[in-house]
Amino acid sequence: MSGLPPIPVTEREDSMRLLYLVLDDANHTFGPPIPKGQKPRFRSVTAGVSLFIVIGIFFGIAVGLTRELVPIQETTRQELQKRILATQEQLLVTQALLADQLETLDSVRSDVSNQSNLIQRINNNIAQLNQVSGYTEIRGDGLRVTIQASVNPSLEDGVDLGVVIDSDIARVVNGLFAHGGIAASINGNRITSTTAIRSAGEAILVGYQKLIPPYEILAIGNANRMLRELTAGDTGKDITEISERYGVRFITTEVSQISIPASITPLRNRVSVRIIK
Repeated sequence: MSGLPPIPVTEREDSMRLLYLVLDDANHTFGPPIPKGQKPRFRSVTAGVSLFIVIGIFFGIAVGLTRELVPIQETTRQELQKRILATQEQLLVTQALLADQLETLDSVRSDVSNQSNLIQRINNNIAQLNQVSGYTEIRGDGLRVTIQASVNPSLEDGVDLGVVIDSDIARVVNGLFAHGGIAASINGNRITSTTAIRSAGEAILVGYQKLIPPYEILAIGNANRMLRELTAGDTGKDITEISERYGVRFITTEVSQISIPASITPLRNRVSVRIIK
C-alpha cells in the first residue's frame, strides 16, 4: 500500500479546504520520518483512520445539532398552536360581542323608527287640531251661505222682524258644523268652538268683531252633507220657516277651493260659544 500524495493547495476546493488540511497533517505527522527512497508503511492506514475520525466528528456535531433543533422546533410548534387557539377564542368572543352590538343597534333603530312614527302622528294631530281650533288657514271645497234681511220690512209692535239676528246666523253655523263642516267663517272672521255669536244692540258680533250685512258664511267640509242639512234637515226646516214668516233670505251655493283664514282672537280672550235657539 502506498501513502496518499499531498494534494496541491491550488487545486483544492474552498468548501473542502479544512478536510484536506487535516488529511495532509495526518499524512505528515503519524510515524517517524521515512528515509529518502524508502516506501512508507503506515501512511495509508493512518490517513484512513484520520479520515474516519474527521467524518465521525462532523457526524457527531450534526447529530448534536439535530437533537438540539428538534426540541426547539417542537416547542415553537406548540407555542404556535397555543397562539392559534387563543386567536380563535378571541375571534369567537369578538363575534359574539359584535352580534350583541348588532342586536342592540337593530333595537335602537326600531325604537327610533317608532319614535319617528309617533312624532309624525303627533305632528299630524297638531296640524289637525290647529285647523279645527282655527289657528291655521285652511283651504278646500264647501258651501257659501249668504243671509240678508227681508226686502219688505215685517213690523210687529213697531219692531222690524225681517232683519237678520244673531240666532239666524248661529243656526246655520251649528247645522254646518254638525253635518260635515270642519271650518267656517263669517264675513272673513274665523269661527271656532270658543267663538261667541251674539248681539250688541242692533249689531251682531262674532267674537269681538262687529259684522256688517250682508252676512256671508263660508264653510269647508263635506259639501253634500252640509247642503242636505240646509235643505232637508232640521236646519233647513228652521231657515225655511224664518224665511217664510219674516222674509229673511238664505242663499246657499256650492263653492270649490275657498280659503278660510286663521282666527285672530287670542286664546286667553276666547269664551264659550253661546248658541241662541
